Amino acid sequence: APPTNVTLTCRSQKNILYWDYDQIVPGLRFLVKILSDSSLKGCRNEIWVDGPPLQANVSFLSDPDATYFLIVKAVLGKNESVPSPTDGLTFSYFHSSLEGQKCLLDLPPVNVTPEPHHIQFQFKHPWLVYKEGLSGCKEHKNKKSHQRVSESKLPNFEYKVKMAGQEQDHNFECEDAVCEGRLQVDAAQDQHCLKIQGSLKKMSVESANEYCALKTEPPHSNTTLYAWISIIIILMGAALVALMVYRRRTSPSSVMPDFLIFGDKKKHHPLMPPDDLVSPVVSVPVSPREEDEQSFTPSVPGFTEYEGRMKLRPEDPEKGNAADDDAAYMEGGNLASDNEEQESDQESRSPYERRSVVLELAPEDRAEGYRG
Repeated sequence: APPTNVTLTCRSQKNILYWDYDQIVPGLRFLVKILSDSSLKGCRNEIWVDGPPLQANVSFLSDPDATYFLIVKAVLGKNESVPSPTDGLTFSYFHSSLEGQKCLLDLPPVNVTPEPHHIQFQFKHPWLVYKEGLSGCKEHKNKKSHQRVSESKLPNFEYKVKMAGQEQDHNFECEDAVCEGRLQVDAAQDQHCLKIQGSLKKMSVESANEYCALKTEPPHSNTTLYAWISIIIILMGAALVALMVYRRRTSPSSVMPDFLIFGDKKKHHPLMPPDDLVSPVVSVPVSPREEDEQSFTPSVPGFTEYEGRMKLRPEDPEKGNAADDDAAYMEGGNLASDNEEQESDQESRSPYERRSVVLELAPEDRAEGYRG
């Protein structure tokens, strides 16, 4: 029985022939016959397949100047099936082929860069990607010669760009290693997509999908940025001043920074209370007797206050000269009795202890007073 469901996938010089077979028995083989309307240029005209997978790689058949015919037979020993398909499978990379299946090339990846009111696109020249496969099955010497010629000058690539949402196509040509272009776009659209289709050496080159770029926002001027920064600084300064004023009113003892004090205003020390918190002086009445005792100061002509004070000392008439008891007096002796101190305190209500002293004014003059 002949093979069934013979199909071919061909794109970007990758050509794979597939078929099915219901009953596979030991020794069964499949023969792929290759025919062309022109010379095969050194390529083989048949391929043997011994078993699953049921497919054959015919990627070497990519010459755009030729149209190829393929048939598949099942072979078991000396027995062969009828060809399948009966009229053969025809394909070609020639974009204007009138019959059979047309194969095409994928456009290399496209890089789309958005710009204000424009987009910039660029991609690698297709010849640099597919030139190796176009050499066919020629001898190695001819292949090297073909490479040197192709590298010297790239073939012209004519293509058109179609923008999404636009009816008119944009035509371009490219003979450089990198093909690029620039198109004006509608700034109101959120994204800009394009598709490219062209022709290279009689072969169709198309992008497999759309290439898009998002809309770009116009750049902000530096003036706007500086204005926003100035506003933020002013608001921060105003907030700081308001905070310090609020703290000053709610907590008068707080100290304000120097840069917030203007003029000759007095700055209070953190540990000193402000002027408005100083308590007023309260006068306490003093009795006339206490006032006389506190204000008593002996006045003697020819004596200074210091000398007068040095001559004050207690004197006991019964014991003689008080000079002999200076040391005892300095050590706390010869003081009035406790009863006299208690009686004196009850009479005068004064916090000072009264002691009777004798002041020598002259050899025969004396004055009596009280030690405060």
